[in-house]
Amino acid sequence: LKSEFSDVLRPDIVRFICGGYHPPNHVLASQILPRYMTIGWLYFTPMKKQSRPTIMRSVLWDMFSFNADDGNVMNIEPAALLLVKSIPKYPNVSAEILKLLTETSSFPFQNAA
Repeated sequence: LKSEFSDVLRPDIVRFICGGYHPPNHVLASQILPRYMTIGWLYFTPMKKQSRPTIMRSVLWDMFSFNADDGNVMNIEPAALLLVKSIPKYPNVSAEILKLLTETSSFPFQNAA
């Protein structure tokens, strides 16, 4: 992820972490790096700062399209934990999440039901 073209891959990697990989309980209880920390690392290490909003939108995508009836809470868990756990040490990350949430809250998202 150190090439000049890696910024294009970061949103896709984040989408896989949020929507494609749901660790089992024994992994969640272990000392393995949590998904939200991996996403935070991907957010802080892009080559271009212009890539950060795109990475954050990919984090929030599952939150926007979440359906409580048949959705999996593991899809929105990384975004929620990133928002809450970043406040003490990295308030700019939490501010970016809240900014994007308020900017996009006026868009009509419909769940496929």
